[in-house]
Amino acid sequence: MDRFLQVYLGFLSPFCKSFLSLLGNRLSGPIPGEIGVISTLEGLVLEDNLLGGSLPSSLGNLGRLSRLYLSSNNFTGRIPKSFGSLKNLTDFRIDGSSLSGKIPDFIGNWTKLTRLDMQGTSMEGPIPSTISELKSLTDL
Repeated sequence: MDRFLQVYLGFLSPFCKSFLSLLGNRLSGPIPGEIGVISTLEGLVLEDNLLGGSLPSSLGNLGRLSRLYLSSNNFTGRIPKSFGSLKNLTDFRIDGSSLSGKIPDFIGNWTKLTRLDMQGTSMEGPIPSTISELKSLTDL
């Protein structure tokens, strides 16, 4: 894990109320699972870095999260099942990563979603029928 990111998040956790953006900072290593304890977080922007590894399942604890931008990183593995709990998501971006596996059925839980960016990943298989639950989706 990038030591700077770990220290930075440890410092910010008590102060971060609703939005955290680390856009384009060339941060590397995995996302620290500790981000999942910032229960007031509504927006998390980690786009355009060098982050990698698996997405931490603890992000699924962020029940208030409406915007999750993880694009243009080096993430691998699958989207954790815990992300199915992110029922306030309006914008989810993971394009330009190496995530794999099937597009999860639980995206149907994200009924407030207006934008879903998944292009440029290694995800495969049919689009789940649960996508029909996304009545607010305008950008796919």
